[in-house]
Amino acid sequence: MALKVVQLSGQTVAADLKGVQSVSELRQRVGAAVGEAPARIRLLAGEIEVMDSSDFVPAAFPSGVVTMAISAPGLQAGFYYLDDCEAFNYDSDVDGGEDEIEILEDGSAKRELLHRRSWIDGGGHSGNNVRHARGEGTWELDDKNRLRVTWTRPASHKGQQPSEFSLTSEGSLMYPCPFRQRQYRYFTTRQMKAT
Repeated sequence: MALKVVQLSGQTVAADLKGVQSVSELRQRVGAAVGEAPARIRLLAGEIEVMDSSDFVPAAFPSGVVTMAISAPGLQAGFYYLDDCEAFNYDSDVDGGEDEIEILEDGSAKRELLHRRSWIDGGGHSGNNVRHARGEGTWELDDKNRLRVTWTRPASHKGQQPSEFSLTSEGSLMYPCPFRQRQYRYFTTRQMKAT
């Protein structure tokens, strides 16, 4: 059965569905046709939302019609990246580094830190090193659309873990740092950059 895609308004979407073999691939093709990220595309078979984990069964779509909708901007699964070293655990000897958080669709979260440090102590001794840490946790959105992360295994050597973020309209995460009394922006990125 050949499928066709329509918007909620009934307008047909010119999406190339030839050779589609999974719901994920269908979502990508529809997203490309309307110029939206696949993560914002919702697919319906009648009134039932079809998820990427669902089996791709063309006959499940009534009369071969795939109804699509674009979800409002919100939290997207993926990687979020911060390279402003002042935010790194309030450690004044951090010269640079990276803080990356991965939000997974299954409700889990991962964090990876890479700090480049150098120091001179009161006795004139100096040194430098690189610290690398990883953490894991879970996340949820509260009723005000804020991201809350509970770190079950922290990734730090000093200070608090960032655990509450607000979402920007561009899809970034904003962390209100209580120590520095300012906001830090985690930008979206395709993959972890730290090595």
